[in-house]
Amino acid sequence: MNLRQLEYFVAVAEERKITTAAKRLNITQPPLSYEVSALEKELGVKLFVRRPRGVDLTDAGRVLYARATTILGLTESAAREVADVGLGREGTLAIGIISSSGGQVPNDRMRALAKDYPRVSLVLNEGNT
Repeated sequence: MNLRQLEYFVAVAEERKITTAAKRLNITQPPLSYEVSALEKELGVKLFVRRPRGVDLTDAGRVLYARATTILGLTESAAREVADVGLGREGTLAIGIISSSGGQVPNDRMRALAKDYPRVSLVLNEGNT
């Protein structure tokens, strides 16, 4: 089971039609059907009941749908968090200051930084020159 298969499965489960799900995913119907069948074969269960006008989830399909949406959500969240850290929008910024800068810290720029980047922690370390 891989993330692409889970994305395909979720699209079919939500659209309830393979052709509509294929359009949503910007792929053709045969590879989508193949991946869904491969997922069913790997898991050893039927995930959908095929009907003349679409598909319905089986009990196993409903369980997988709940897990798959959680997994895909966590994957998106992890990618976003990693990108935010890499771009400096999340993490810790440590600044060294001297005791005589007491009237200058915190200043308007630090307040603006805290407002614009709420997931960046600002740590001030006071030391001697």
